Amino acid sequence: MKATLTLLLLALALAAPAVADPPGWKPYASTPGRFTVLLPATPTLTSSRVSTPAGQVEKNIFSVRSGELSLSLNYSDLPTLALMFGGANRIFDHAQGEFLKDIGGLLLSSAKQQWQGHAGRETTFEIPAADARGRFRMMLVGGRLYCMGAWHPDGASVPGDWIESFFASFRTTP
Repeated sequence: MKATLTLLLLALALAAPAVADPPGWKPYASTPGRFTVLLPATPTLTSSRVSTPAGQVEKNIFSVRSGELSLSLNYSDLPTLALMFGGANRIFDHAQGEFLKDIGGLLLSSAKQQWQGHAGRETTFEIPAADARGRFRMMLVGGRLYCMGAWHPDGASVPGDWIESFFASFRTTP
């Protein structure tokens, strides 16, 4: 009886519809970035060189706004020295600090995570000057660091599943 009930509940869970993609959002793929992600519009790409303790790094930033929701995804190929001596936690600390400094954000929480079998970290933050809150996710894939951010003003009419759709849709590609 227990086994039958367990199988029935499992079948119902598998048959339940997945959360629908936000209306109008489409997959975006970057061949040089080796990723795909679901976005509400074609992102703007900017590139810059930044100084890190391990040397210069090129940062490629994809950003898009949809109403009051701001989304960003960036990737950087890290110097071998950073990978050998810095380690994932030090790399995440540096990236998290730079992101918060760039947006005028304050850290609310930070937790180690793992996505697609890769080391990661997710943080929540607030931006006092904009009365906004958001999430920032980092993942280290080989020598490449991916960072994703999503934020909006407090009280904005942004459906919660839009942010989750953004983060959940991200995939690295060969």
